[in-house]
Amino acid sequence: MGFMDIFVGINYMHWSLGFVTAEFFWDLYLILRQRRTVKENRTTNEDVKKLMDDETYVKARLYSLEKINFGILKDAYHELELSAITLTFFLAKLWTFSGKSIEYLGYSDELIQSNMFLLQTTILSFVVHLPWSLYSTFVIEERHGFNKMTMGFYFKDTLKKMAVSQVITTIMVTPLIWLIKWGGDYFFIYAWGFTFAFTMAIFFVYMDFIAPLFDKYTPVPASPLRTAIEDLAKSINFPLTKLFVVDGSKKICSQQCLLLWLLQE
Repeated sequence: MGFMDIFVGINYMHWSLGFVTAEFFWDLYLILRQRRTVKENRTTNEDVKKLMDDETYVKARLYSLEKINFGILKDAYHELELSAITLTFFLAKLWTFSGKSIEYLGYSDELIQSNMFLLQTTILSFVVHLPWSLYSTFVIEERHGFNKMTMGFYFKDTLKKMAVSQVITTIMVTPLIWLIKWGGDYFFIYAWGFTFAFTMAIFFVYMDFIAPLFDKYTPVPASPLRTAIEDLAKSINFPLTKLFVVDGSKKICSQQCLLLWLLQE
């Protein structure tokens, strides 16, 4: 019996699902440990007092607990969702549906079907995960005073992200599928090379062309703060060439308001 014969008859779907489930329970164990630590530490210690007062610590602790509890429920739902998608072969059925969709539009090309499949997957994912996102933004973040978004801005920003993401995905996936079909036995080398080159290209154009679509970037003016950041970069030999402040006044300030963008050209 050859080495490869060992893998004949293995149900890879069940093994993969088992691995993902085991990973979920391991992550859950770590999160519950973190939750217990946050619950037990009701008062500040000497190290924390150097960073914040007691009132700020209490608020931060309650916020962390609520985020952790919400995260546990969300992760459990995603685990059940993934299991259901896998065991019902939902993606295979969606692929068939995407083929019928383009046939209805008068097309039958595999590249078009692939992009239709990705579009439908994106839309379904948005709809299914929307309640979780809305609750996190407009209930949890709002309750703790961090949310600055209106409902209209939220949907505008989310739909814009979906549109840009879909365009980038289409630009990447279309030639990638062609390379896989053209590449023969060595398709994986061509696919890896193209994916690497495309990722690097996105990295270099992101700051100038993509990021400004979602946030306003303002150069940090000459100030003691800028000097301190530049001195810190020099001390660790970081080639800092650009320094921006991201305007997060319309978003969740716990994540955005103090964000500094460090960019190496």
